[in-house]
Amino acid sequence: MTKEFFLSAFMLLAMHAISQQWTVINKVNAVLPDNLIKTVNVDSSGNVWFVTGDCFTGGNLMKYNGKSFLKFDSSNSGIRDKFVSCVEFDSYNQIWVGTRYSGFYVYGGLKWLNYNPSNSAVPDKHINEIAFDKKTNAWIATDNGLVRYNPDLDKWDVFTKTNSGLPDNLINSVAIDTIGKVWVGTDRGLVKYDGKNWKVFNKSNSKLFDDKVNHIALDKKGNLWVSFWGGVAKIKDDIWTVYTPQNSKLPMFCEYTVTIDRSDVKWITSNMGLISFDDKEWKIYTPSNSGIPDFYVNKVAVDKENYKWIATQSGLAKMK
Repeated sequence: MTKEFFLSAFMLLAMHAISQQWTVINKVNAVLPDNLIKTVNVDSSGNVWFVTGDCFTGGNLMKYNGKSFLKFDSSNSGIRDKFVSCVEFDSYNQIWVGTRYSGFYVYGGLKWLNYNPSNSAVPDKHINEIAFDKKTNAWIATDNGLVRYNPDLDKWDVFTKTNSGLPDNLINSVAIDTIGKVWVGTDRGLVKYDGKNWKVFNKSNSKLFDDKVNHIALDKKGNLWVSFWGGVAKIKDDIWTVYTPQNSKLPMFCEYTVTIDRSDVKWITSNMGLISFDDKEWKIYTPSNSGIPDFYVNKVAVDKENYKWIATQSGLAKMK
């Protein structure tokens, strides 16, 4: 090994370290109820919203404005459920909070409104995901059907196996593409709904390796990124590209989610690290080669400055 080789290697490592700046927020340096972060999202004002706690004892919804932390519970909000499943924001920057046992909550700054099976048309108390279309409809994925709710008109539509083309009532994920088509992830396939027709994609008629679709995301080019057990599919105009541990750097035996940043880089969660993919190169970030505090990554959110906020089992990480 030559001196020049060691110098070049050192320079590469130094440049890599400079390009990645990590900040980890946990109970050691912040007032958090738990280091386990289940999910995270960023609103249009730059506030970071995240959820702590495990699947057994639950946790709290937290808000971080860059300086201080605010915990939401029954004492200062309408949230009565310690098991928050998702946090989303509509075009008015209202926060929509899905829960496991209490339906969903909507907060616009004055009052927390709760919608559950006992006081609304929501068919199940367990909310998995919420997405919004350009007509201000909220599309709500539940354990017992897909809901379209227009809050301006207070109009509810519930889609199930009995009144639609859905193959299953358990809805894991929902996303709206740029032309208004609704994409639905179920335990029995991926579904496309154009407002009139339903089309189901599964192992028998597509390149899906597994019928259970866990997550759906859309990139800036209109590609659909569909996560299932053991792989991720990119779909555009009926052209499928499937990435698996065999033909990419995706780790094996994982349930992935995909988040697209402002540079159209895909950030993929797993229980073996955080994966990035820019359509050419794959990178894996672990505690061994980066500042991420845990191998187990639950969710990624992107703010206006394209910083990544990463929910892990050992704290909330910010990557520049």
